[in-house]
Amino acid sequence: LPSSLATKSPCRSFQQALEDVDAALRRLQVKVIDLYQVHFVNDSETLDQVLGPNGSLQGLKKAKEEGKINHIGITGHNPDVLLRAIENEDFETVQMPFNIIENGPDERALLRAAKEQEVGVICMKPLAGGVITEPELSLRWILAQSVSTAIPGMIQPGEVKSNALVGRAPLPLSEKELEKLKKACHPLEENFCRRCMYCMPCPEGIPIYLIQELGDKV
Repeated sequence: LPSSLATKSPCRSFQQALEDVDAALRRLQVKVIDLYQVHFVNDSETLDQVLGPNGSLQGLKKAKEEGKINHIGITGHNPDVLLRAIENEDFETVQMPFNIIENGPDERALLRAAKEQEVGVICMKPLAGGVITEPELSLRWILAQSVSTAIPGMIQPGEVKSNALVGRAPLPLSEKELEKLKKACHPLEENFCRRCMYCMPCPEGIPIYLIQELGDKV
């Protein structure tokens, strides 16, 4: 199967972006990175910083001009912020959480906009952080949506092989399979942390989203 090399960093400034790209090239021992993403852009203030005249987007554009990276992307958990981000044509991909639990109107709006603007969609959390117990069905469901690729976390070598096989020839779910997937996810729907950060900031400094996400995995 063809492969692409992608990485990311929470770079916010012009200089930090250039330094992070150079550091990644050294660590990965390559001369060029296919896709470099501005990571964890979850609020308007951060996006403004990234898009500013001295922001990291300008640094990544320079790195692209110098042939160090081929494409520029952005990652985050807030669909509204990412929707605004991809209005900038310099972002060629958007990485977002998407799965059968996290596929509400906001996520769908972002998918539609990305498709209209020919922005690639990288689906993170395709197994909802590992809590969806039907991985093959979940991946097949996701790949039938308007996404470019999915990036499930993997630990065992066998998981790499099984996930790759799903991606090679993803078959649409039958009604019976879809019902099985929905049934497996039903207990998670009401209380599952979607990492939207709407609960933040907490006046007491408590990382509510982190506690909730850890609770999902207990």
